[in-house]
Amino acid sequence: MWYPDFARRSALSRDATPGVCPRRPGPLRLLAAGLATLALGLLRGADPASSAVADLDRGGPDPLTGQGGDVVARVFYGERSRLAELAGRYDVFEFADHEQGYVLARLSPAEWTEAEATGLRLELDAAHTAVLRRRPRLAAPQTGGIPGYPCYRTVEEVDAALDRLAHEHPRIATVVKIGESWEKTVPGGRAGYDLRALVLTNPERPGPKPRFLLIGAHHARELTTAETALRFAEELVAGYDTDPEATWLLDFHEVHVLPVVNPDGRKFAELGLWWRKNTSNTNGCAEYPRYGTDLNRNCGFLWGGVGASELPCNEVYRGPGEFSEPENRALRDYVRGLFPAQRPPDFETPAPDSATGLVVSLHSFSELVLHPWGWTTNAAPNGAALAVLGAKFAFFNRYRVSPSIELYPTTGSLDDWVYGERGVAAYTFELGTAFFQECAEFENRVYPANRPALWYAAKAAREPFRAPAGPDVVSVTIAPPRLVAGASVRLNARADATRWFGLKNLPAPRRIAAARWTLDAPAGDDGSTGFPVAADGALDSAQEDLAATLDTTGWAPGRHTVFVTAQNEDGVWGLPTAAFVWVEPLALAVSGTDEGLVLRWPSLPGRVFTVLESVQPDGGFTPRWTGLEDRAPENTLLLPPPGAMARFYRVRVEP
Repeated sequence: MWYPDFARRSALSRDATPGVCPRRPGPLRLLAAGLATLALGLLRGADPASSAVADLDRGGPDPLTGQGGDVVARVFYGERSRLAELAGRYDVFEFADHEQGYVLARLSPAEWTEAEATGLRLELDAAHTAVLRRRPRLAAPQTGGIPGYPCYRTVEEVDAALDRLAHEHPRIATVVKIGESWEKTVPGGRAGYDLRALVLTNPERPGPKPRFLLIGAHHARELTTAETALRFAEELVAGYDTDPEATWLLDFHEVHVLPVVNPDGRKFAELGLWWRKNTSNTNGCAEYPRYGTDLNRNCGFLWGGVGASELPCNEVYRGPGEFSEPENRALRDYVRGLFPAQRPPDFETPAPDSATGLVVSLHSFSELVLHPWGWTTNAAPNGAALAVLGAKFAFFNRYRVSPSIELYPTTGSLDDWVYGERGVAAYTFELGTAFFQECAEFENRVYPANRPALWYAAKAAREPFRAPAGPDVVSVTIAPPRLVAGASVRLNARADATRWFGLKNLPAPRRIAAARWTLDAPAGDDGSTGFPVAADGALDSAQEDLAATLDTTGWAPGRHTVFVTAQNEDGVWGLPTAAFVWVEPLALAVSGTDEGLVLRWPSLPGRVFTVLESVQPDGGFTPRWTGLEDRAPENTLLLPPPGAMARFYRVRVEP
């Protein structure tokens, strides 16, 4: 287990800039100081926060975490206009109950007193405060993972998993270093970490390809995020070549997964500390545990505005300048390398409907799907399309969808910068109901709900501003899944234009107008427009059963992928869904008779065959007998004597 160097941090705190942030004793002195504080409290009366949680205190502040005096409170803000002030002053969580009129925030005793003095009504959240005070312990028998939370892998275990995926699946998986953490950039400091991304694609199929970027652990204490990103990557890799959806995604798309963008802060969180920021202590605050920069307030595009603090010890400190932190500079450069700019960095111009690329940043908590903007109530130029795709995500995870501003105002966030500068569809998923989500809840509810949403996101990267408005295709089946070339197969599927959730005003269901199938590439990728798929009756509803008979004549032996898409009455084609079909070569046999050698092959009722001949086994075949009609129960052909040279035969099924 890795532990922060508390002594070094305490020494640094004595050199902090005066007046920047209230000074506190170093963490190694907290336990002793707690006794004096308790005695003074008996004489003067304890502070309001301590009084409210007296039943939670057991012996004063925890010397390991240094957060024993803090509480989680419901802060009733009154007017919505006060949210920007609160979000820029306190550690306000990504949770707000606007019907009841409060946000959740972590408050120190001094902050509790200050907030009450400004007229804010506060209520203790005992359940979250208990988790905040909990000292992490290994769950017996726990041999890996974060203490007390074995379902979440540590930074080192995440790195090992990335290496293992790349080593075991070199055809489709590559690990790339995109930068370094703050600790690693400080001369003479701790080792720190490389920032590492996993790139998943089949390089044998040329691009350019749509790109999906998934990011975890931007905020250190949000334990579900890194594990969710890593499991998604592991499932894609495991499904390649066996699952048609995983296979076509990695054949025709690139998926980039950065599970931990804030590894230094994550190590503090692994100790049980609710650490949000990175661990930079040279930006004007060296007081443990208040130093660091909030990486999700440090990005460009309106950096330094509402919802971010200029005070270095504040939990939402924006940093001394945009992209001042090495973690964010690395992320900025990586994003710019992946996605060309598709709109000017203004407030009015939309990205074109044909724009590609998608970024999802995983956070916690509050069960939300958020999209730009976070700084204004005016809709983003592509706001309607962003809401539609968000509602598709919410169909799977059942989260509420809104612009980030509806939670509370923010600036310097990653998704606003990605969309604002690059014109790329960008989202924040606020996972689950806690920073330190219990493993049972994560395994049984949080990850299963978000897994299909992320799979859909990887699909949507090809046309995020257009295709999600079209119908989804589900339940694609092909029967029989294995056949001889020339046989017919039955394709069945369902087109559904009602799969929305999470918006106050859901999109109106649109009638299914058409459907099509393509072979071995999504429609348009190889220039094809596809073949029609018929409905079960008239195309008169938003949900239609589809069927088609596929003629496999001329299909080469091997595995093929059939893609199905549907179109709504507005002319919008949805995203493809794929299924596999295997074509077996005709089983040929030669037997000797009194008349000579006889070539035999299976009956395919109603078909016509051509027999080809060559003197070489691997080429040079030319038609020798044509127009041979099928004969049940078996086709036969009397062959001429082979003569001095061996001869080879193939049978072709004609259209």
